[in-house]
Amino acid sequence: DTIHLTLQLNEPGTLWCSAGLPDASPSTTFCKLSEYQGEDPAEDCFFETFVKGVASKETVFRVDAHHAFQDYVIEVNRILTKDTADSTALPAQTDFEILCFAEDDWAIEAASAAVKSPNF
Repeated sequence: DTIHLTLQLNEPGTLWCSAGLPDASPSTTFCKLSEYQGEDPAEDCFFETFVKGVASKETVFRVDAHHAFQDYVIEVNRILTKDTADSTALPAQTDFEILCFAEDDWAIEAASAAVKSPNF
């Protein structure tokens, strides 16, 4: 199954989304909402790693949003295991928590600006 998300940004940037499990899930294979953490990228369930996905596990669900306040669709159809060693297709009739992450494209804009900022 596939989850279709329609999102907007208020400025150009990149959006990533992924599927996680609710805390009530009996699964121990996948990250649950309360297990996500942002302190240690080497530990299981590091938020940014899971939301941005792993290309070799087919869990990168992203869109480059070039225009502010425009709808962009992201399709999520796999879930990454806690250890990032594998992924599986989203099973039907299962509750998921959808996590998304956005970054503006200031680095691209700053690098191509006619006048460089002293802070870049």
